[in-house]
Amino acid sequence: MKIQAGGKEHAVGDPHCAACDAPKTERPEQHPQMCGANGCTGLRHAEAFGNEREGWAFKYCCDKCGDPA
Repeated sequence: MKIQAGGKEHAVGDPHCAACDAPKTERPEQHPQMCGANGCTGLRHAEAFGNEREGWAFKYCCDKCGDPA
């Protein structure tokens, strides 16, 4: 599963997906995470885009329902 065109290939259903990026915050998040949107049991994967100089941003996508939250 790809979150964005030209992005990494994420492992559907794998709670240890090696393609997921972790937002670099004070308390780093671990991804993938349980989705939970409308009772969904899928995993929400994360992928960084941008660059170090201008800043990183993240896109998210559930591997089951496709929710981008």
